[in-house]
Amino acid sequence: MNPNEWIIGRDTGTSSKTIWAVMVGAVKRDSNQIHNWEFDVPHDASDFGRCWRLLVLFPEWKARLSEVSEIFIQWLPLVRQWNELEKLYCMYLAVEDYSHYKKTTKEYKEFSVMWYEFYDAIQELIHEGRLLDKGICRGRGSYHWDDKLDWGKEQLKNCQTCNKKCKFEVMVV
Repeated sequence: MNPNEWIIGRDTGTSSKTIWAVMVGAVKRDSNQIHNWEFDVPHDASDFGRCWRLLVLFPEWKARLSEVSEIFIQWLPLVRQWNELEKLYCMYLAVEDYSHYKKTTKEYKEFSVMWYEFYDAIQELIHEGRLLDKGICRGRGSYHWDDKLDWGKEQLKNCQTCNKKCKFEVMVV
C-alpha cells in the first residue's frame, strides 16, 4: 500500500490524516485547513490506533513525527511521549477483546483499567499541547455534558489539570 491508497481507505481519522498530510507535504507550517480538512491530535485509543497503524504501514514516518509538531505545536507533547503511548496502547491491545460481552468480570475490569490508563495519559498530553498552541487551557477532556446549558457555550470551571479556571465547552445531550 502507498500513502495515496491509504488516504482513501477506511482506517483513517482526523489525527491520522494530520500525520499523512504532513508526511506527504500536503500541508505546510501555519496551515489551518487543506481541502476543508480539520487537523487534530488523537483523543483516545481508537484515534491513536489509526495513527499507530499508519506508522506501522510507513515505518520511516515515525522518525519524522517531529515534523508534525513543527507544523501543529499541539502535537509536541504527543510526539515527545510517542514511545510511551505506544507501550500503553500495546498493553491495551493485549487485553482488548471485541466480544467483551463474554468477558469475565476480572477481564472486563482489566480492559477498563487499561482503557482509562491510556485515555488519561493521552488527555494529559492533549492538555499540554493546547496550552502550547493557544496559551489557554481548554480543560482536560474539555467536553462536559450538561442538560441545562446550550451547545458550544463556554464556561469557566476549575481545571483538574492546571488547577486554574479554564474554559470548558458544554454540550447538551
